[in-house]
Amino acid sequence: MKNSIFKKDALYKLSANYIPERLPRREEHQAELFRTIIGFLEEKIPIKAIVLSGPSGTGKTVTVKKAAEQILKYCEEKNVKIEYRHLNTRFASSDFTLAQMIALSLLPNMPSRGYSSRELLYAIFDHLEKSGSSFLLALDDFDDFIREVKSRFFTDLLKISEEYGDRVKLILILIGIQDISRLIKDTWLTHFIWKISKSFTPYNAEDISMILKD
Repeated sequence: MKNSIFKKDALYKLSANYIPERLPRREEHQAELFRTIIGFLEEKIPIKAIVLSGPSGTGKTVTVKKAAEQILKYCEEKNVKIEYRHLNTRFASSDFTLAQMIALSLLPNMPSRGYSSRELLYAIFDHLEKSGSSFLLALDDFDDFIREVKSRFFTDLLKISEEYGDRVKLILILIGIQDISRLIKDTWLTHFIWKISKSFTPYNAEDISMILKD
């Protein structure tokens, strides 16, 4: 049997599902995400959506997942009820299928047929209001989704969120290669968007080596 050029688990560490212990050159990104989301939950920052953009393979998704781990731990310590979902919109072909994905992730027994996308969103907010939970929702590849399906999902979601006000705290993390804020046509929505100050630049060989060694 030939020896592999990769050490044990190295191939898994290069996969999209791997969450490393350390994030080389992403510690500040993670810290800013954590501070911003906690600031929103504590009503110090009036935002609804955080936009992350940068080339593929620059650690956007894993940074969000690491920050979410911190947030869930913080909320548990503070006895704050929160739901967290991280979904990839490449599997959604319309506003309805995306709303369906989110609804079924929260309410797996919900019969989603016969509803419009807006009705599904109202069902999601009703569930969150009844459970007393905030909702942290990360949507990957959202730039492709907006562009390809000419989506009004973001507009509808924030309008419904405004109707529920403080009864349901929703915060979105929108991840894409392109700057998603530039793809949103409704200018009033830009007031709800926060872009983190640190850019996601490509990893160099030293960074990748550090990830594989952990």
